Amino acid sequence: MVSLSKHRNKIFATLGFFILFFAIAYALNIPWMYPDIMIRAYSGDSVAQYKLAVIYRDGYSYAKMDNDSALNWFLKSAEKGHPEALYAVGKIYKSEPDGLKPSEKDMEEAWSKAYEKAKPWFEQAAAKNHRDAKRSLWMYYLHKRDVVSLYAWQGLALSQSTPESRRKRFESDNRHWKFKITEAQIREAEKFINEWKPQSAPPPIDMSDLKPSKLNRLLKPACRSLHCIPEPQ
Repeated sequence: MVSLSKHRNKIFATLGFFILFFAIAYALNIPWMYPDIMIRAYSGDSVAQYKLAVIYRDGYSYAKMDNDSALNWFLKSAEKGHPEALYAVGKIYKSEPDGLKPSEKDMEEAWSKAYEKAKPWFEQAAAKNHRDAKRSLWMYYLHKRDVVSLYAWQGLALSQSTPESRRKRFESDNRHWKFKITEAQIREAEKFINEWKPQSAPPPIDMSDLKPSKLNRLLKPACRSLHCIPEPQ
C-alpha cells in the first residue's frame, strides 16, 4: 500500500500527460504515429513531405483526412521537383475544379478550367517520365481534340516503341473518337516523340513505413471505440 501511494501521483501525472498529448494531437490533427516522417518533412526532405501529404490525404492511422494540408505538403515536395508530388498536385487541381455548378455547360467549363490548372503540373511530372502524368496529358489532349498532341502523348503514355504500333493503336481507338488526322500531322507527332527526352527521375518512393505498426494495431480498436478516429465507410 505504501509503495502504491508513493507512486500514485507519478502514475496519475503520467496518465494525465498522455491524455493531454493525445487530445492536443487530435485537436491539431498531428500524425503523431509518424514522428520521423514529420521531422524529415519539416527539415525539407521532399520524400518525407510527399509521405506526410499522403498521410493527410488518405487519413492514415490517427490523422484525419485534410485536403488542404495534403495539398500544402504536396506543393512543398513538388517545389523540389519530385515527380510523384508534381503529379499529385495536378491530380488534386484536376479533380477539384473551382466553381463547379449544376448545369452541364457550367460544369464542362469548370472541368476545362481545372484541367488547364492541372496541366503544367502534369507536364513537369511527365518530363520526369511519370507514367500516370503522361496518361493525364493523353486524356487532356483527347478532351481538347488536338490530334497531333493526342497521337504523340498516347504513344508516349503507352510506351509504344515503333511508329507502326503507335499508328495501329491510334487507328483502333479512333474508331470511337472519329478524329480526322493527316499523314503530315502523324509525321509531326512522330517528330515530337522522337525528340522527347525525359529527365532523370528519382527511384520510386518506398511507402512501407506508412503501414500500421504493432502499437498502432493495438491502439486503434480502443481509440475507435472512444471516437478518436472515424469509423471506416
